[in-house]
Amino acid sequence: MTDMPFEDFRQPSTISGGGGSAHPTFAQLIGRLVWIYPTAREDNVTTPKRVKPHTKVTCDLAFLSGGPIDAVINGETGAATPLTPPVQPGQVMVGRWVNQDWFANRLKDKVGVPGFPGIVGIVGQGRGKTGNMFYQLTDPSPEQMAQVRQWFTWKNSQPTGSVNYVPAPVAPPVAPPVQYAQPAQVAPGPQGSPFAPAAQAPAPAGPWQPTMPPGMTPAAPAVPAATVPAAPQPGPEVPPWQR
Repeated sequence: MTDMPFEDFRQPSTISGGGGSAHPTFAQLIGRLVWIYPTAREDNVTTPKRVKPHTKVTCDLAFLSGGPIDAVINGETGAATPLTPPVQPGQVMVGRWVNQDWFANRLKDKVGVPGFPGIVGIVGQGRGKTGNMFYQLTDPSPEQMAQVRQWFTWKNSQPTGSVNYVPAPVAPPVAPPVQYAQPAQVAPGPQGSPFAPAAQAPAPAGPWQPTMPPGMTPAAPAVPAATVPAAPQPGPEVPPWQR
C-alpha cells in the first residue's frame, strides 16, 4: 500500500457539498479589500449543486479591511459556525476553494506563473445575462493599493512567511492621579485663649474688604479639586503592517 501523507485527508466540512466551509464566505467579504493568490487548479469538477463540469481553483486569500471574522455563516440556513480564533485582517487563509466562474476564469491560468503576485479588489456582486447574481471584484482606490503594497511587503518580510498573527493586547488606560482639594484654614480662637497665636495688627480695610474684629483673620478660601480628565479610550487594533 502506498504511503499517503496525512494532509491528503480532508474533513467533510471542507469539501464542496459537505454542508460547510472552513473559511468565511464571499457574502461575508462584501465591501472588503481582499488579496487572492491561486495555488492550484482542478478541471472538470462536478458537485451536487453544479453538475456541469467546471474549473475549481485553490487559493490563498486575505482580507485587508474591516474587523475580525469570528464565524462562518451558512448562506442557505444562516447558521453560524464559530471560528476559534477569529480570522484577523491580513491573515492569509490557505487552501480556499473557489469555483465561481468570475474568479476561476481569471485565476486558473495564473497558477504557477512566476512573478504573479495575485489580484486585489473590493468584493461585490454583479448580475449576469440570465439575471443571476455572482461575486466579483472591483478595482481598489490608489489609497487601497498603497495599503495592499504595504501589507505585501510586510508579509514577505516575515521569517516563516506566515501571517497568522494574534493581535497584540491593548494595554488598559492609566488614569492620572486624583488631586484632592486642600482643607480650608481654621480661624484661630479669640484673644486670651491659650491656643490663640500672637495678636497681629488687622489689615487695613479697603473699599471691598470689611474690617475684621481684633484678633480674627479671614479664613482662606477652599481650593477646588482639580478636574480629573476622562481616561483615554483604546482605539481599534492597528494591523501589524501599519504599525
